[in-house]
Amino acid sequence: METMSRIIRRNADSLISCTVEAINSLISEKRALKKTYIEEHDALHRELNRLQSSVDSMKMDYEKLLDMWKDAKSKYEEHYIKGKGAKKVEEAKERYQKIAKKLHNLHNDLVLTLCEASEYERHFRTTLLPGLLFYQQVVMEDSAETWLVLILFILLCCIMHIYGKIV
Repeated sequence: METMSRIIRRNADSLISCTVEAINSLISEKRALKKTYIEEHDALHRELNRLQSSVDSMKMDYEKLLDMWKDAKSKYEEHYIKGKGAKKVEEAKERYQKIAKKLHNLHNDLVLTLCEASEYERHFRTTLLPGLLFYQQVVMEDSAETWLVLILFILLCCIMHIYGKIV
């Protein structure tokens, strides 16, 4: 009787040990998968936010430069029309042209950044985010299957133990 008791205890301890190890492993795996998903999701959103911030910053710079361009243009026209010294007209013209060049370059950069942001946002909504969600679904389904196998294994071991087939 004592031998049978030791065998049952050893089998129960073994079953508990295996079960706890398997459950801990699955929990660790699930945490790692969740962490990976969150990191990927955050990286996608960071890129989107970076592009949006870049566009907003460029728009503000564009508006400031546009105001400077308008002021420089009006001063140049004023000096030109009033015929104030050739030197003042030339200085106003150079300033106007310099600001106009900066404005054109910033405009081109802004258009390119807007196109990039628009393309990324479209790609984000149609490909990246759905792809990440699909991957997460596949991973979760695989995890659920693993949990099911573990539960069935534990159930089978318990049934075998109850009917005395574990030696």
